[in-house]
Formats: sequence, structure tokens, C-alpha cells
Amino acid sequence: MSDTSFIERIAEESSSATEVIKDVRDKVRTMIELEAKMMEAELIFKEAKKRYEHYKDTVVITSMTNAGIYSLEDMYGNIIKLEQKFYCSPNKNLEDQQIMNDWLKEHGGEYLTKHSAEVDEQGMEQLLQSDIPFIKVTSINTNSLKSFLKDLLGYNGGIAKIDLDDIPSCFHFYIKHEVVAK
Repeated sequence: MSDTSFIERIAEESSSATEVIKDVRDKVRTMIELEAKMMEAELIFKEAKKRYEHYKDTVVITSMTNAGIYSLEDMYGNIIKLEQKFYCSPNKNLEDQQIMNDWLKEHGGEYLTKHSAEVDEQGMEQLLQSDIPFIKVTSINTNSLKSFLKDLLGYNGGIAKIDLDDIPSCFHFYIKHEVVAK
């Protein structure tokens, strides 16, 4: 027989089980504390990011623009530049497409508009004949359009031929100042 009695073995196993449960509880408590710290750190990060973006997108740009400063070097050799970024996202609906096509034609940019035709099944048979019914599809390369508009505004060198306000709103063309650190 063994040195320990049945009752002593049960007491040892019970004590061991209690220690395991206590250890698991401690680990769960630590996990919950770490989660709380993580959530607090996320809130601090979100607030810091919000403040940083406000300074980057508004405060610094306004201060540099008002002072007429477009490039600045700090005492550590970091260069902060104020750059103009151009964005263009033309509407795709047919009415706006027509407005854009007419405007581009009026300003010498008709070459930017690409035309294609789409025929239905009935039109396929008539493809070999005359008077083919079709849907006119136009598209404009956004990068080419952006470059064309920058040229008209005089940003690529040369004299401005139009003002920013002359560009129809359906082009969704805008200029944004951005702070770039190098």
C-alpha cells in the first residue's frame, strides 16, 4: 500500500485543483487589465492622431501659407514642404459626361475623350449593313484630364488660360495643399 491514505490523497488533489483555479483566475485578471490598458492606449492614439491630422492639414498649412513659407528646415535637418496636390474624379453619369465633353471641346481638350460604341444583338446583324443602332460610350483618362486642367490653369508653366472657378463642378477637380516632411 501507499504511504498516504485515501483521505490525504483527496486533500492533496483538492489543494492542487484550488491552486490551478487560482492561477487561471490570476491570468484572466491580468488579461482583463491588459485589455483595459490597450483600450486606453487606443483612445490616446486616436486623440493624438486626430490632433496630428488637424495640425498637418490645417494649422501648419495655414501658418505657412499666411507667412509665405513653402519650405522650411528645422534644427535637425528635417525639411518640411508645402506642396500642391491636384485631384480629379469626374462624374460618370451621361448628363455630366456631356457637359464635360462640351467643355473640353470648347477648351481644346476634345482629344481626351475616348469614344466607343456598344451594339445590341439585333444590331449585330446590321453591323454589316448601314444605319447600325448603337449606344455611344465616352470615357476620359483621369490622369490626362488632370494634366490638361493643370496646363489650362498655368501650373505646368506658361500662362493660365482659365481660373479654377471656370472648371465645371462635375469634374470634381480641386487643389489641396499638403505638408510633406522629408
